[in-house]
Amino acid sequence: MKKIIIYISMLCFIFTISKAQDKVEDETTNNRIFILARNYGDSIVVRWVPSNPVLWLMCNDAGYRLERIHQQLVGPEDNQDLIESYEPVRNELFKPLSMEAMIERYKDKKHPQGMIATEFLYGEVNLIGEQTGIIATLKAQEDAQNMRYAYTLLAADLDPHVADALGLRYSFSLKDKADSSFSFRLVPLVDTSLIKVNAVYFTIDLDYVDTVVYAPEGLYTESEDKGTKLYWRRGDGLSAYFIERSTDSINFTQINKAPYITSSSTEEDLREIYLSYDTQDTTIQGAIPIPLDKYNVYLDELPDNNTKYYYRIYGIDAFGDTSRYSMVVSNKGTETVHLQPPYDVKAEIIGKNKIKITWKEPADKKILKGYILSYATSFAQEHRTVLHQGLLNPGTTEFIHTGATEGSNNIYYLSAIDDKGNFASAYHHAQAYINDTVAPAPPKGVYAVIDTNGLCLISWQFNDEPDIAGYKVYFSRHKDGTYNQLTSTAIETNMFLDKVDLNMLYSEIYYKVVAIDEAGNHSDYSAPCTALIPDTISPSAPVVNKYFIANNEVSLQFITGDDYDMSRHNIMRRVNGGEWQVVKTISHRDTKNNTIDFKDTITEADVIYEYAMQSEDMVGLRSELSQIIPVKIDKRSLNQIIIKTEAKYNATDNKVNLKWSKPNINQKFHYVVYKKSTTEDYWSILNSFDSDIIECSDIRIAKQISYIYKVVPFAEGAEIGSGEEVTISVP
Repeated sequence: MKKIIIYISMLCFIFTISKAQDKVEDETTNNRIFILARNYGDSIVVRWVPSNPVLWLMCNDAGYRLERIHQQLVGPEDNQDLIESYEPVRNELFKPLSMEAMIERYKDKKHPQGMIATEFLYGEVNLIGEQTGIIATLKAQEDAQNMRYAYTLLAADLDPHVADALGLRYSFSLKDKADSSFSFRLVPLVDTSLIKVNAVYFTIDLDYVDTVVYAPEGLYTESEDKGTKLYWRRGDGLSAYFIERSTDSINFTQINKAPYITSSSTEEDLREIYLSYDTQDTTIQGAIPIPLDKYNVYLDELPDNNTKYYYRIYGIDAFGDTSRYSMVVSNKGTETVHLQPPYDVKAEIIGKNKIKITWKEPADKKILKGYILSYATSFAQEHRTVLHQGLLNPGTTEFIHTGATEGSNNIYYLSAIDDKGNFASAYHHAQAYINDTVAPAPPKGVYAVIDTNGLCLISWQFNDEPDIAGYKVYFSRHKDGTYNQLTSTAIETNMFLDKVDLNMLYSEIYYKVVAIDEAGNHSDYSAPCTALIPDTISPSAPVVNKYFIANNEVSLQFITGDDYDMSRHNIMRRVNGGEWQVVKTISHRDTKNNTIDFKDTITEADVIYEYAMQSEDMVGLRSELSQIIPVKIDKRSLNQIIIKTEAKYNATDNKVNLKWSKPNINQKFHYVVYKKSTTEDYWSILNSFDSDIIECSDIRIAKQISYIYKVVPFAEGAEIGSGEEVTISVP
């Protein structure tokens, strides 16, 4: 189906008397209500129309409310506020009459546009052709909706009676009206959660009366063989036109039975306007005298070429008012002398990127003005390139093209042109193929990303060369290694989907892309693109290497895993089996030889503290917990029981003798003797003794080392005091 061009004049402009006061906050919406008003002196007529078929259908169902705006100043004279109130102009909403009411209203056929509006508003419009399928059905439904919209609103333009019936018009008398202006608000009552549209505000100046509908402008004619083409400018605010013809310039007769409506132009019209040749300029001219899409075109078929005819036109606008007549123009048909085309067009390769085109001229060259030679590299190419300035003069039978394209068809079209701008193209084109030996440029913008399912999308920018046939994708496990081809053949798109094994030991995979032109030339590799393989394996769990409890303080040493993507480690603590709390986070970069030392002070006695560590990798995956270390401090240890220790070096036996005093503790307990060198961070247990023993010796010593000792009392597995540290140097 041909595209329906919708032309509703009232969408084009708003008269001065209807000064729109736009209060719409979002002016980007495509859903609008257009308002047009006219002051006839004794009455006002207001017309409106939705901007698209969907909005029109929804407004037909919901209706419109037209309100008059009243303004009043309130408050003291030096600080008054302007208060607005809104009063509907009538109780009922503006919306189309029902189908039954429309049929009853127009059954007498006095208003033919009413029957047209009824048919397109409520009748069946079936535009489904031979094509089938959901796409064809949806397209047909869209075309039908557009047709309903166009013809129904056109009927409203042509007959005010119909505009009233469709709920698109309001008129009122100005008798006894003392105001100098009226302000209105038109509210479409649609559900704004479904479609966004704003109310329209406008003001009518009662002092400005304008009942003149100006005539169509720019009317001129062109001669045809037994015909006259009439052209006049569009955009004059008229909905339809009537063309009249006369043989004496006095008595005119209307020649179009139905109103002429602006429609799309034919291909022939476009050729004549856009490819007309100006004989004064010797160049190809476009848009003579104004682009055709700015003009209406009407063809009047004539009985002969000898009679002179006079023409004038007038139009009708959205209010149903007729315009003044246009200026009168005259014309008569002109016998067409047909231009003969050139023939036997040939193309021959004569050098690098150089092709000679030859042809033979037509036998009859009386009206021949010259030739136009154009060029393309594909039969599907929409726009061709003209190879010369101006015209090739009559008598020319060859042309050398020095910019022919390698690796592509070079297709040549030759046309003759006469002094009136008419074309006659050769029946056959000429073509020549030049082998391409130049490789395309490497693709740019290569990018790859892998999802958690192992699907890798590789994409890149299309090459600029017009003869690209496709692309090949390559991969490697090593950035500087050998790349293997992924695609079995060249692909035409600029993306490729690869499947990656997420369990491989590699953390990255690399891709390159190569472009291939239609001659089979391969580009160099693109720059390598790195794709990170998503991590789905949790890091290895840390382990507790050793721990030590003394003086209400717990010291722990953890050994972490050495996973390549290890990110950080969380040391956690919980009390009496409660929720784990992170007490410290250490970056993996801050560890020394995968070792982490941690100390924590215990502040509550008879409470079970538990410690553990959990590791986390760069994508947030977490390891299992390390061993859980429970710690409990007896409440008596908080009483500050301190054991003082004496240390003496026995040079004869090469040992250190330790002696301490027994504390006053009324329960069974024992001692733990701790030792470390002054260069060590952690205590080690030297020995443990029952409460009756108050001395011991250390024979595991080395020369020239200083040692630190302390004796700590324990009861029921928990510290009940602390030991005072004593330092001794071994000479």
